[in-house]
Amino acid sequence: MEDPTERMRYHILKTRNYPLAEQAGMFCDALNERLDGDFSLFDGLEFRFEPDEPYEIHFGWYSDGLDVQLGFFADPDDSNWSVSKDRKRMKGRTRPDTEAACDGFLEALRSMRS
Repeated sequence: MEDPTERMRYHILKTRNYPLAEQAGMFCDALNERLDGDFSLFDGLEFRFEPDEPYEIHFGWYSDGLDVQLGFFADPDDSNWSVSKDRKRMKGRTRPDTEAACDGFLEALRSMRS
């Protein structure tokens, strides 16, 4: 199974806007730590990267009605995550506590996948 954080990291390293790369990199590191080699939550999801530099970058995973998004913006207070399936949607911010935000993101993904 493919490591979703490696896919993210590839694009983060190519991001020319350092503040965006730093935000996304911090969340990516927290995500990698939390997943600890178990990528099953992302199994069967199609990865997409959507750059809109210099103001924002988006990472997404999609499959059969499940939509998982990470958005990092020039104003870090606007950076967010969302997980939606059918008509249910959970969302949160990626800051100020990146680790807690990552925990919330993964908890939302777990609940939507079950």
